Amino acid sequence: VLRPGGQTVFSDWLLRNPAGQDSDEIRAVTASPHMGTADGYLSLLASNGFTLSRHEDLAEVTLERYRAVMDRLQAISPELRSRFGDRVVDIVTTKQSLVKEYFEQGSLTVNAFVAQAPGQTAPP
Repeated sequence: VLRPGGQTVFSDWLLRNPAGQDSDEIRAVTASPHMGTADGYLSLLASNGFTLSRHEDLAEVTLERYRAVMDRLQAISPELRSRFGDRVVDIVTTKQSLVKEYFEQGSLTVNAFVAQAPGQTAPP
């Protein structure tokens, strides 16, 4: 529940092109069958009377982090394999590599949104 005039702040992984050739694969790999778009969120906020304060595409920052995750995963792969087995490590590595690839291709992004609910903010 958000008070009148209150703020909502959130981020989400989004498709850049929901009708794109790889969109179904991205949804499957990320286990997000209903992954939306930035335009979808912007429309939803506007149609519910929210005023957008900030909207930021965080794809580059997320890609940098994914590259670091993949480097770290590679570095500790022998330890992970001894603890969890080859199959688990191969699944994780494959999925994370695909996610990184989608960010690199520009098919996948992360966006942050800050929006104010309709109505007046109550005085303190």
